[in-house]
Amino acid sequence: MVSFEFDEKRVSQVCAHIIQKSKGRINYTKLLKILYLIDREALKLWNHSLTGDTPVSMDNGPVLSRIYNHIKGVASSTSNYWSQFISTDGYDVRLMREPEVDEISPADLEIIDSVYEIYKDYPYTKLIDICHELPEWVNPNGSSTPIYFETIFKHLQKDEALVKSIDFEQQSHQKVKKILNC
Repeated sequence: MVSFEFDEKRVSQVCAHIIQKSKGRINYTKLLKILYLIDREALKLWNHSLTGDTPVSMDNGPVLSRIYNHIKGVASSTSNYWSQFISTDGYDVRLMREPEVDEISPADLEIIDSVYEIYKDYPYTKLIDICHELPEWVNPNGSSTPIYFETIFKHLQKDEALVKSIDFEQQSHQKVKKILNC
């Protein structure tokens, strides 16, 4: 099963960049939908998740689960990097101060900014509708269900052999990191 590595610092910087582009504050559902669409675009173009987060189907469409937990304040994290820069205020998230951007590459910014530009003026309700149209989303009827990367890749018309190669590469990468203890 394909999985990618979640890096709180990187994800916090990606979210902070989007919040900053939204004048320092954005509805958290809108942020979650834009982030999902960014990750989907990265999967399409690079065969790799930009966030490394685990997608799930929820009633309002696909959600990146760990980011959602950070927004809700229930993340199980060894780091407090997120909370140094981003806070939740009702249904919004706001930028408390700018983080560094050392975990985001120019290529990352290109995808983030291009997807953000497409959806920046959409209300969160329209983004929910758009995400409900994605073929990998399945109505969980009040719960949540995993969206497997294999399913997303299938709907992005990625070859099965390529998906197996991506899985092998990710597993190898995680084993090397474990061996090197980083």
